[in-house]
Amino acid sequence: NTLQLKIIRYPHKMVRVFREGQVLWVYLLQNLPEEDSSPNIKAALLVWYKAQARKVLSDKLEMHAKRMKVAFQMFRLKEQKTIWGSCSSKGNINLNWRVIMAPDGGMDYIIIHELAHLTHLNHSKEFWERVAEFMPEYKQWRKWFKEHGQDLTL
Repeated sequence: NTLQLKIIRYPHKMVRVFREGQVLWVYLLQNLPEEDSSPNIKAALLVWYKAQARKVLSDKLEMHAKRMKVAFQMFRLKEQKTIWGSCSSKGNINLNWRVIMAPDGGMDYIIIHELAHLTHLNHSKEFWERVAEFMPEYKQWRKWFKEHGQDLTL
C-alpha cells in the first residue's frame, strides 16, 4: 500500500501534510530555499505519521483488547530501529510509530502479539496459540516484517 508523495509550494506560514486517497500532499512554504526543503519535508512527514500512528494504533489497540478480553495499563509510541512493540509486566504497551506504515494486517499482528503478552509474558507455545486464536495467519505477518520491516522508514 504505497503512497505517492506530492509536494506543493504555497504562500502560508506553516508546512502542512494531508492524505487524499493514495496521495500524501506536503505543502511547503513558497519562499523556503531549495536546500532547506528536504529536512522540512522529512520533519513534516514525521509529525504527520506520528499523529496518524497515535490515533490509528490506539483505536486498534482498544478494539483488539476488547476482542481478546484483556486490559492494558498505558499505551506509548516509541521510535526504535528494530523493535516493533513491547509489553511490560505492568501491562504497559509500547508500539513503534513506524508500524503505521505497515499494511493493516501487519499493524493488527503487532498489536495482537503485544496484547497476547498480557496473558503470557513469554514466547511459549501457549503464547503463540493465543496469537493464532486471534490471528490465524500470524506467521505470514512475522515473515512480512522480517522481509519488509527495514522499508518502513522516512
